[in-house]
Amino acid sequence: MNRKSEPNIGERPTEKAGPDSMAIRQVYGRPLPLPGNDIDTDQIIPARFMRALTFEGIEKHLFEDVRSRRKNQKHPHPLDDPHFSGGSILIVDDNFGCGSSREHAAQCLQRWGIQAIIGLSFAEIFHGNSVSVGMPCFVVSPEDHENLKRCVHNAPGERMVLDLECETLTFQDFQCPISMPAGMKRRFVNGSWNSLARLLEAPDRIQECARSLPYIQWTTTG
Repeated sequence: MNRKSEPNIGERPTEKAGPDSMAIRQVYGRPLPLPGNDIDTDQIIPARFMRALTFEGIEKHLFEDVRSRRKNQKHPHPLDDPHFSGGSILIVDDNFGCGSSREHAAQCLQRWGIQAIIGLSFAEIFHGNSVSVGMPCFVVSPEDHENLKRCVHNAPGERMVLDLECETLTFQDFQCPISMPAGMKRRFVNGSWNSLARLLEAPDRIQECARSLPYIQWTTTG
Protein backbone atom coordinates (compact mmCIF):
# COMPACT_ATOMS: atom_id res chain seq x y z
CA MET A 1 0.00 0.00 0.00
CA ASN A 2 1.65 3.20 -1.18
CA ARG A 3 0.11 6.10 0.66
CA LYS A 4 1.62 8.71 -1.66
CA SER A 5 -1.06 7.86 -4.21
CA GLU A 6 -3.87 8.65 -1.80
CA PRO A 7 -5.29 12.20 -1.69
CA ASN A 8 -5.76 14.21 1.49
CA ILE A 9 -3.83 11.86 3.75
CA GLY A 10 -3.04 14.68 6.12
CA GLU A 11 -2.05 18.30 6.07
CA ARG A 12 0.89 20.21 7.41
CA PRO A 13 0.67 23.96 6.92
CA THR A 14 4.08 25.53 6.57
CA GLU A 15 4.08 29.17 7.55
CA LYS A 16 6.56 31.54 5.97
CA ALA A 17 9.72 32.23 7.93
CA GLY A 18 11.77 34.51 5.75
CA PRO A 19 12.88 33.70 2.21
CA ASP A 20 13.27 29.96 2.74
CA SER A 21 9.57 29.39 3.57
CA MET A 22 10.46 26.04 5.13
CA ALA A 23 9.11 26.71 8.63
CA ILE A 24 6.88 24.07 10.21
CA ARG A 25 4.89 25.54 13.09
CA GLN A 26 1.75 23.45 13.08
CA VAL A 27 0.90 19.93 11.98
CA TYR A 28 -2.60 18.55 11.68
CA GLY A 29 -3.98 15.27 10.44
CA ARG A 30 -5.59 12.02 11.49
CA PRO A 31 -3.90 9.91 14.18
CA LEU A 32 -2.57 6.42 13.49
CA PRO A 33 -1.78 4.33 16.61
CA LEU A 34 1.14 1.90 16.32
CA PRO A 35 1.50 -0.01 19.62
CA GLY A 36 4.67 -1.75 20.78
CA ASN A 37 7.91 -0.80 22.50
CA ASP A 38 11.33 -0.99 20.80
CA ILE A 39 10.07 -0.92 17.22
CA ASP A 40 13.39 -0.88 15.40
CA THR A 41 14.54 0.37 12.02
CA ASP A 42 14.65 -3.14 10.54
CA GLN A 43 10.93 -3.51 11.22
CA ILE A 44 10.24 -0.08 9.74
CA ILE A 45 12.14 -0.85 6.52
CA PRO A 46 13.79 -4.28 6.11
CA ALA A 47 17.43 -4.12 5.03
CA ARG A 48 16.87 -5.92 1.72
CA PHE A 49 14.93 -2.92 0.42
CA MET A 50 17.80 -0.49 0.95
CA ARG A 51 20.00 -1.46 -1.97
CA ALA A 52 18.81 1.30 -4.29
CA LEU A 53 20.89 4.43 -4.82
CA THR A 54 18.00 6.76 -4.00
CA PHE A 55 15.04 6.76 -1.61
CA GLU A 56 12.51 6.82 -4.44
CA GLY A 57 9.76 4.25 -3.93
CA ILE A 58 11.07 3.08 -0.57
CA GLU A 59 7.73 3.87 1.08
CA LYS A 60 6.16 0.87 -0.68
CA HIS A 61 8.01 -1.40 1.75
CA LEU A 62 7.13 0.32 5.03
CA PHE A 63 6.72 -2.40 7.69
CA GLU A 64 6.67 -4.92 4.84
CA ASP A 65 7.41 -8.05 6.87
CA VAL A 66 5.15 -7.25 9.82
CA ARG A 67 2.26 -6.27 7.57
CA SER A 68 2.66 -9.39 5.42
CA ARG A 69 2.50 -11.67 8.45
CA ARG A 70 -0.75 -10.07 9.59
CA LYS A 71 -2.41 -9.80 6.20
CA ASN A 72 -4.78 -12.74 6.69
CA GLN A 73 -5.28 -12.35 10.42
CA LYS A 74 -8.42 -11.08 12.12
CA HIS A 75 -6.76 -7.86 13.21
CA PRO A 76 -4.72 -6.18 10.44
CA HIS A 77 -1.61 -4.15 10.96
CA PRO A 78 -2.50 -0.57 12.01
CA LEU A 79 -1.28 0.79 8.67
CA ASP A 80 -3.83 -1.43 6.93
CA ASP A 81 -6.66 -0.95 9.43
CA PRO A 82 -9.58 0.86 7.73
CA HIS A 83 -10.46 2.53 11.04
CA PHE A 84 -7.26 4.57 10.73
CA SER A 85 -7.26 5.07 6.97
CA GLY A 86 -5.66 8.36 6.03
CA GLY A 87 -3.72 8.61 9.29
CA SER A 88 -0.69 10.87 9.08
CA ILE A 89 0.26 11.41 12.75
CA LEU A 90 1.81 8.25 14.16
CA ILE A 91 1.27 7.45 17.85
CA VAL A 92 3.99 5.11 19.13
CA ASP A 93 5.17 3.79 22.48
CA ASP A 94 8.69 3.64 23.98
CA ASN A 95 12.10 3.69 22.22
CA PHE A 96 10.70 4.00 18.72
CA GLY A 97 13.27 3.85 15.91
CA CYS A 98 15.95 1.95 17.81
CA GLY A 99 18.45 -0.32 16.06
CA SER A 100 20.73 0.85 13.28
CA SER A 101 21.53 4.42 12.31
CA ARG A 102 20.01 4.05 8.84
CA GLU A 103 18.22 7.19 7.68
CA HIS A 104 16.01 5.06 5.46
CA ALA A 105 13.56 4.53 8.34
CA ALA A 106 12.71 8.22 8.64
CA GLN A 107 12.67 8.63 4.86
CA CYS A 108 10.31 5.67 4.47
CA LEU A 109 7.82 6.95 7.04
CA GLN A 110 7.82 10.49 5.68
CA ARG A 111 7.47 9.39 2.06
CA TRP A 112 4.57 7.11 2.99
CA GLY A 113 2.73 10.12 4.36
CA ILE A 114 3.59 10.36 8.05
CA GLN A 115 3.75 14.04 8.99
CA ALA A 116 4.67 13.75 12.68
CA ILE A 117 5.11 11.17 15.45
CA ILE A 118 3.95 11.21 19.09
CA GLY A 119 5.53 8.82 21.59
CA LEU A 120 7.02 8.13 25.00
CA SER A 121 10.61 8.18 23.72
CA PHE A 122 12.64 7.91 20.53
CA ALA A 123 16.03 6.49 19.65
CA GLU A 124 18.44 9.41 19.44
CA ILE A 125 19.71 8.85 15.89
CA PHE A 126 16.22 8.22 14.51
CA HIS A 127 15.05 11.41 16.19
CA GLY A 128 17.79 13.36 14.43
CA ASN A 129 17.09 11.73 11.07
CA SER A 130 13.43 12.68 11.41
CA VAL A 131 14.37 16.34 11.70
CA SER A 132 16.29 16.10 8.43
CA VAL A 133 13.15 14.98 6.56
CA GLY A 134 10.84 17.53 8.21
CA MET A 135 8.97 15.03 10.37
CA PRO A 136 8.67 16.31 13.99
CA CYS A 137 8.78 13.74 16.80
CA PHE A 138 7.18 14.77 20.09
CA VAL A 139 7.35 13.23 23.56
CA VAL A 140 4.35 13.09 25.91
CA SER A 141 4.05 11.93 29.50
CA PRO A 142 2.94 8.33 30.22
CA GLU A 143 -0.37 9.56 31.62
CA ASP A 144 -1.12 11.78 28.63
CA HIS A 145 0.00 8.97 26.33
CA GLU A 146 -2.57 6.57 27.77
CA ASN A 147 -5.32 9.18 27.70
CA LEU A 148 -4.49 10.09 24.11
CA LYS A 149 -4.63 6.48 22.93
CA ARG A 150 -7.98 6.05 24.62
CA CYS A 151 -9.37 9.18 22.95
CA VAL A 152 -8.11 8.07 19.53
CA HIS A 153 -9.60 4.61 19.99
CA ASN A 154 -12.99 6.19 20.75
CA ALA A 155 -12.88 8.60 17.83
CA PRO A 156 -10.75 7.23 14.99
CA GLY A 157 -10.52 9.47 11.97
CA GLU A 158 -10.92 12.76 13.82
CA ARG A 159 -8.38 15.52 13.26
CA MET A 160 -5.45 16.13 15.60
CA VAL A 161 -3.56 19.43 15.81
CA LEU A 162 0.07 19.76 16.94
CA ASP A 163 1.31 23.27 17.70
CA LEU A 164 5.11 23.41 17.75
CA GLU A 165 5.42 26.94 19.10
CA CYS A 166 2.92 26.46 21.93
CA GLU A 167 3.99 22.82 22.41
CA THR A 168 0.42 21.54 22.65
CA LEU A 169 -1.54 18.64 21.19
CA THR A 170 -5.28 19.00 20.65
CA PHE A 171 -7.62 16.16 19.76
CA GLN A 172 -11.31 16.96 20.14
CA ASP A 173 -11.71 17.96 23.83
CA PHE A 174 -8.38 16.45 24.85
CA GLN A 175 -5.31 18.65 25.12
CA CYS A 176 -1.85 17.96 26.53
CA PRO A 177 1.69 19.33 26.39
CA ILE A 178 4.19 17.92 23.89
CA SER A 179 7.93 18.44 23.82
CA MET A 180 11.09 18.00 21.79
CA PRO A 181 14.68 19.22 22.31
CA ALA A 182 14.92 23.01 22.03
CA GLY A 183 17.40 22.87 19.15
CA MET A 184 15.13 20.65 17.08
CA LYS A 185 12.11 22.83 17.77
CA ARG A 186 14.08 25.91 16.69
CA ARG A 187 15.02 24.30 13.38
CA PHE A 188 11.40 23.48 12.56
CA VAL A 189 10.01 26.86 13.61
CA ASN A 190 12.61 28.96 11.78
CA GLY A 191 12.76 26.67 8.75
CA SER A 192 16.39 25.57 9.10
CA TRP A 193 15.59 21.84 9.38
CA ASN A 194 16.23 21.30 5.66
CA SER A 195 20.00 21.72 5.61
CA LEU A 196 20.37 20.70 1.96
CA ALA A 197 17.83 23.26 0.75
CA ARG A 198 19.55 26.00 2.72
CA LEU A 199 22.91 24.95 1.33
CA LEU A 200 21.65 25.10 -2.25
CA GLU A 201 20.36 28.63 -1.66
CA ALA A 202 23.95 29.86 -1.34
CA PRO A 203 25.91 28.68 -4.42
CA ASP A 204 28.21 31.71 -4.38
CA ARG A 205 29.24 31.09 -0.79
CA ILE A 206 29.84 27.42 -1.60
CA GLN A 207 32.19 28.37 -4.43
CA GLU A 208 33.94 30.93 -2.24
CA CYS A 209 34.49 28.36 0.47
CA ALA A 210 35.77 25.79 -2.03
CA ARG A 211 38.29 28.26 -3.46
CA SER A 212 39.60 29.00 0.03
CA LEU A 213 40.42 25.35 0.73
CA PRO A 214 43.90 24.42 -0.49
CA TYR A 215 43.10 20.72 -0.67
CA ILE A 216 40.25 21.30 -3.15
CA GLN A 217 41.79 22.25 -6.46
CA TRP A 218 40.37 21.59 -9.89
CA THR A 219 40.82 22.91 -13.37
CA THR A 220 38.51 23.03 -16.35
CA THR A 221 39.51 22.17 -19.88
CA GLY A 222 37.84 23.27 -23.00
